[in-house]
Amino acid sequence: IAREHGALIGVDGITRGGAHDVRADDWGLDAVVGGAQKGVMTPPGLAYISLSPRAMARMEEGRHPCFYLDLLAAVKSADKGDTPYTPAIALFFGLQRALRMMRDEGIENVVARHARNAGAVRAAVAALGLDLLSSSPSNAVTAVVPPEGTAPEIVKRMERDYGIKVAGGQDRLKGKIFRLGHLGYYDVSDMHEMIVALEGALIDLKITKRFGAGLDALHESASRT
Repeated sequence: IAREHGALIGVDGITRGGAHDVRADDWGLDAVVGGAQKGVMTPPGLAYISLSPRAMARMEEGRHPCFYLDLLAAVKSADKGDTPYTPAIALFFGLQRALRMMRDEGIENVVARHARNAGAVRAAVAALGLDLLSSSPSNAVTAVVPPEGTAPEIVKRMERDYGIKVAGGQDRLKGKIFRLGHLGYYDVSDMHEMIVALEGALIDLKITKRFGAGLDALHESASRT
């Protein structure tokens, strides 16, 4: 439909790269933007973008004055192995290392690891009697709906008492949910640590009574996949 109307397809893939399959060329995506601090697992500060020949041609046709984010200048410099402006060199070295790690593991295996970790965490959450916020969650994060009013205390206790930092909700979901991350350089042992902390916080708050149900479910799910 986009092609019929001469439209380009731009994709917000900030957290998708590395966590899910992304095939810009095969799917006809003209621009895919990502954040290197997400699935590419480097420190914050870098963004990346893929551009199709159609997108490049459209930019050439409709060129507007710009300076700080001139993608055409970036592409021209990239052809020479350079950047148009002073880059964040230290972050580039981190990115280089991360991409080598992903290549060694194999991108299909990277995506499969994210899916396995996500599935195991959600199995643990269900075993603990908690609900998921989304009916179609991402491999990047698991948003959990605990009993009303308990989310902030769960987040606080997981960090204070068990050394595991997780995020709460934002905007209309502030104080209503917490988010368990499994995006980037994580394996199933990290998921075990996170669920141990979650179970501990839930028992401390008397939301659950028995320790181990979440861990058992996580282990069973991870073993199946």
